[in-house]
Amino acid sequence: MPGPSGLPGRPALPRFVLHEHRKPQHHFDLRLEEDGVLRSWAVPRGLPTDTKRNKLAVHVDDHEVLAIGIDYALQLADHRPLP
Repeated sequence: MPGPSGLPGRPALPRFVLHEHRKPQHHFDLRLEEDGVLRSWAVPRGLPTDTKRNKLAVHVDDHEVLAIGIDYALQLADHRPLP
C-alpha cells in the first residue's frame, strides 16, 4: 500500500500545511511534520515573493498531525475550540 509519498515501497514523506488566517488579522501559518507533530510558525507579513529576501516567521505552539485534515483546519480557521 502506498504511503503519503504516493509510491509503493517508499517511506512516507513528511507533510506540510500552509494555512491562511483572516483573524485577528490576515496572516499565514506554516506547519511542518516532524517526529509525529506539526512544528508551527506564524508568518505575519505575507509570503516571500523574492527568493533573495526572507520574511519574518515566529515559532508558535506545535499542533497535532491531525491539523493536516480539512475538518481540523476549518476549526482552526474559525478559531472554535477543538474537541
